[in-house]
Amino acid sequence: MADQRPGGMAGIVTGASRGIGRAVAQRLARDGIRLWLVARERGDELEQTAELCRRQGADAEAVLADVGEAEAAGRLVQGCLDRFGRLDVLVNNAGVAPEGLLPALSDRALESLVATNILGPVRLCRAAVRQMLRQRSGCIVNLSSALAERPQPGSAAYAGSKAFLVAFTRSLACEVGERGIRVNAVAPGFVETDMTAKLRERAGDAIARRLGLRRLGTAEEVAEAVAFLCSDAASYVTGAVLAVDGGFLAG
Repeated sequence: MADQRPGGMAGIVTGASRGIGRAVAQRLARDGIRLWLVARERGDELEQTAELCRRQGADAEAVLADVGEAEAAGRLVQGCLDRFGRLDVLVNNAGVAPEGLLPALSDRALESLVATNILGPVRLCRAAVRQMLRQRSGCIVNLSSALAERPQPGSAAYAGSKAFLVAFTRSLACEVGERGIRVNAVAPGFVETDMTAKLRERAGDAIARRLGLRRLGTAEEVAEAVAFLCSDAASYVTGAVLAVDGGFLAG
């Protein structure tokens, strides 16, 4: 069925310069969603993501912004509205993962993690929901992690931030569901991205042997899950956490 919204759907994807964020942007572009693509840095790579989306026929704009800054959420949502006239999809993908055991982490690293992984998504959801309430429709997908449910040594702060997103996602889904807004999360496991490159070098084969599918995932596989949750095929799905982890949580 053709999209009846004027100009089609519009969405924001954060952390879109590479990895899962880029894959999500390209996948949503295939569905014709107009995209406001956000990253804190790597402007050239973010513009490459936008160009890849344009090649698929989608209108896409690259925007440099730090979602951890207090005023960023309002500016990003307003920018999307100014450009596209509406906001149907929000994908909170931006995140940081400080390396090291908790005693070794600096206050600066912890503050960056809280700002980017917790406050950023919460503020963006708040700003997006205000608009979606006016539309009486919308879809939010937060990127959590399988580590939120099955933590590993060295992931205390990161896993904690992602566990927060799970509880936040479910609670927000309860608040806004009756107004036609769906809120879900995707929890990737070990996926081949730049963020996990060092881990793969150290223990890639050992990690793969622990997974039901005996291999690491790809960003594109995570993007398919996000696209499903943003689609009408998931119209009765809200408050869910979809694990894309190759069987990591199963055993």
